[in-house]
Amino acid sequence: MKNTDKYKNLFKNISLLLLIGCLSLITTMDATAAILNDTAVYAGTLYPLDSDMDELTDEEELEAGTNPYDPDSDDDEVLDGEEVNTYLTDPLTYDSDNDLSGDGIEIEVETDPNDPSSFPIYTRSVTFNDLINDAFQLSQQAFAEPSIEDIPSLDPPVDGEPESEGLVFEESNAIKSDNLIDDSVLKTYAYARPRAALDKIRFRVYTDADHDGAYDLKTYSDANPDYSDQKITPPIDTSILPIAGKVLVRFIVGHEQTGQGFPQFFDFNANGYVRFNGYYPQTVGSSYRVAVHNLFEVTEDYPFFREIYFKVEDITTSNLLGVIDSEGFTGAVNINLTPGEESIMNVTAEFFPRRNILISEEPYTGFVAYSSMFWKDEDDTPGDMTDEAHDADILVVGYDTNGDNRIDIIKEHKIDNPEETVITDFSLLQEGDQLYFALENRDRDESHYSTYASAAYHLRSSYSIELISSSIPVSLILHETPTSSEYNDNIAMHLASKADLSEAGSVNDSITIEYISKAYFPVDTDEDGLTDQLESLIGTDINNTDSDNDGVSDYEEIKAGTDPLDSDSDQDGISDDGDGSGIVGDNLCTGGNTTDCDDNCINTPNAEQADIDSDGVGDACDNCSQTSNPGQQDTDNDGYGNICDADLDNDGLVGFNDYNLFGNAWGTDNTKPDWNPDADFDSDGVVGFNDYNLFGIRWGTSAPWY
Repeated sequence: MKNTDKYKNLFKNISLLLLIGCLSLITTMDATAAILNDTAVYAGTLYPLDSDMDELTDEEELEAGTNPYDPDSDDDEVLDGEEVNTYLTDPLTYDSDNDLSGDGIEIEVETDPNDPSSFPIYTRSVTFNDLINDAFQLSQQAFAEPSIEDIPSLDPPVDGEPESEGLVFEESNAIKSDNLIDDSVLKTYAYARPRAALDKIRFRVYTDADHDGAYDLKTYSDANPDYSDQKITPPIDTSILPIAGKVLVRFIVGHEQTGQGFPQFFDFNANGYVRFNGYYPQTVGSSYRVAVHNLFEVTEDYPFFREIYFKVEDITTSNLLGVIDSEGFTGAVNINLTPGEESIMNVTAEFFPRRNILISEEPYTGFVAYSSMFWKDEDDTPGDMTDEAHDADILVVGYDTNGDNRIDIIKEHKIDNPEETVITDFSLLQEGDQLYFALENRDRDESHYSTYASAAYHLRSSYSIELISSSIPVSLILHETPTSSEYNDNIAMHLASKADLSEAGSVNDSITIEYISKAYFPVDTDEDGLTDQLESLIGTDINNTDSDNDGVSDYEEIKAGTDPLDSDSDQDGISDDGDGSGIVGDNLCTGGNTTDCDDNCINTPNAEQADIDSDGVGDACDNCSQTSNPGQQDTDNDGYGNICDADLDNDGLVGFNDYNLFGNAWGTDNTKPDWNPDADFDSDGVVGFNDYNLFGIRWGTSAPWY
């Protein structure tokens, strides 16, 4: 009996174990079958089951050993499907190459997650000279165009509607980020924004928050973006964001303003655009661009930031260093940032051409620029004084005509929305070195913009550039292109290179430019037509319309090229406004007359006032003294006016080569990119029959020409 009971109990135990094992096996088989069955149901369709939406089907996850209900099985910020199909990393290992950097961080900052010798630099003590060397080394490598993956949940909606999948501008601004710098002592903060809407190009961000002299890498995780704002519809499921969406694209700098809290002042976008403004109530208007290449051309190449380094210097100034990349050139920039009524960027930049750039083929290449918008003003809709829409309405350029590094004359250009593209080269309007450029919104009457009140056009900053030095000759070129809305930048000005650029062979082959750019309201205290900012550069009195008390306003003098600080600019005994009319140049001395008339060479001493060709320009300063040319056009800046200068190759003789050059220019006009202004001898904007006759008169002659 005892043995029988023993065997019965043993049999029961064995049966129980077998039952448990069978149930376990059945459960496993059922789970596998469920995955296979679900996959089979979707077989042959475009949508096999992917329970966690990580770009791997549940069946593929079963084979890979990843969790079909966790989109990131190893918690490295990269979706399992991206690891398997795109980056070839191990979806079960946080750090596939064992270099102590997670796969997600490596992909974000563009190092190789499968190569242990390629890893992020987390801390770097760097100077501007270091970045100059980095930029040169980058110029010696083939250009790697930024790779931008479509991300429907972050990109602009296909239909443009805020309720649709994707982010419009207002939704992107609703994304919150943690401060990367929050300095209560120096009254400055900075944070980075993630990819959203149109902002897609990434950069590496380093900050020196602890003032130890070393910059620390900041990543998407450091920014800790928060997408939970109810403005964002539909909500974004951050658990399935691809790694291409977990990058930093903008860097914002704010500062304390008394009585206004801590508004932001500088906004650096990885795409090479920077928006900044002066103290509240100013808002951003035109966009600063660190460089341009083939502006508005089909082949336009957009220079962008590869990486930036930021630190707070003191309670008034911060510093940003950056590496610039593009197909045509690389560069390094050093920018001191000072917010205020006039917010200031003091910029030094060095650029390295990747290849030879011929300005005759790529004329719209420059190393500082502004983009802006002009849709309409009161001239466009004279019947409605409330529907203006523009960031800027006037451009002012200041020239130094005598080499004293001081502004002697200005040219003003009213910004317009043309029917066809208009390109203006300011070297053709006035001889001399261009020192100052201001893209201003002078009309600040709020009622003029009330139709578009939310845009606050009347509060948008104006912008200026004060050129300190440039290692290459430059001239301002303005593009005005047509637009039918307020949503497109149709205006751009840039300091274009006027010399061919040679491929950099060493770090010493850089192009260097230094300038100060300001954001401000254009104030004119004495209402003489010159802003206080410009008067401070010229040296005139902002509280006196006529600083030299000669009866001619400072504005009229600087427009005419006379000295607003001296009633006799050239000290030859003949007053600039000799007839006392208050207008310089309205009654020029002629026929040897020297009394009760205006000096006919206001910046060149000529007490006798001789003018052989009677064109109103004295012989002492006339660039064609025996051929009448009141406009004095000299497009090649060789000292001879176009009307008497048919020496197109500047070899001192008008010969067969000049004839060929003239033939190439025949029939062109100033709207054509291949137009040769030097062949437009009569300066009417077209190379035609009158120019042909003028060329014939000069055939076979040699310099000098009169």
